[in-house]
Amino acid sequence: MRKISEHTIIGIAACAGVYLFVFVYLQVSSFSGFGKKTQFNTYSKLEDDGIRLKAENIDAGSFSGGDVSSISRDVNDSRNSSTDDWSESTYEGDPAESAKDIEQQFIDETGGDEKREELVKEHQARLEELKRDQAKEDQPANSSSENQFSGQVMVEWELKGRSAYKNDNWHIRNPGYTCGYNSQGTIVVRVKVNKNGNVIDAQIDNASSSNASSCMKSKALEYARKSRFNYLSSASNSQTGYISYKFVSQ
Repeated sequence: MRKISEHTIIGIAACAGVYLFVFVYLQVSSFSGFGKKTQFNTYSKLEDDGIRLKAENIDAGSFSGGDVSSISRDVNDSRNSSTDDWSESTYEGDPAESAKDIEQQFIDETGGDEKREELVKEHQARLEELKRDQAKEDQPANSSSENQFSGQVMVEWELKGRSAYKNDNWHIRNPGYTCGYNSQGTIVVRVKVNKNGNVIDAQIDNASSSNASSCMKSKALEYARKSRFNYLSSASNSQTGYISYKFVSQ
C-alpha cells in the first residue's frame, strides 16, 4: 500500500479548515439579521371634514318661547284660570250608582251568573275604592279652589265627560322630555276609550301634529296607550277623543 505523504495530509487539512471557516462564517452572517423588527413608515391619515360645533350649526327648533308646565289638563275645563292656585278635576256622579253600573257590566261581559261570586267581590272592592276617593274629595284641601293652571302645559286631552283616573292627572303621563336633543314639536294622538276608562286604540293624527320625529311619535303612542280615565256609565264602549303631547328639547 502506497503511503500518503506528509505534504498531502497537510494540504487536505488546510482545505478542510478553509471550508469549515467559510461554512461557519456563512451561518453566523445569516443569523445576524434574525429577530430584527421590520419598521413600516406608512400610517392612516384622518381627513378633516370641516365640521365644528358653532352657534349657527345648532337647530333650536320652532318653539315660540315662554314657560311650559309639565302637567296635563282637560282643554274643555271651564273653571277660572290662575297660575297661583290650581286643583285637579273632581269626580262626577254617585259612587254607589257607578259601582252598580260596573257590576252589571261585569255580569253582562262574563255571560251571566257563572262568575257571580267573583264579580261581587270585585264590586265590593270597587265600591270601597270609590268611597275612599269621595272622602278625599270632600276634604277642605280639595274643595278650597275652583281654579286650574292657566299657562302652557305639555299634555292636554279632550274626552267628553272624562277626568283622569282617580282624578289624578299622573295617569295621563308626560313623555315630553324622553326624546332628548332637538325634539321640539307637538304630537296629537287620537284615542278610543272603553267604558272603564282604558285606552283600547291610539293613532297619530299627522294633520294636527307638527315637527314630529319618529322618536316623538313612538313615545306619544306608548304613553297614550298607558293613559287611563275614570269610569263613565253613560259612555259608549268606544268613546273617541285625543291627547296632545308637547315635546321640549333638552
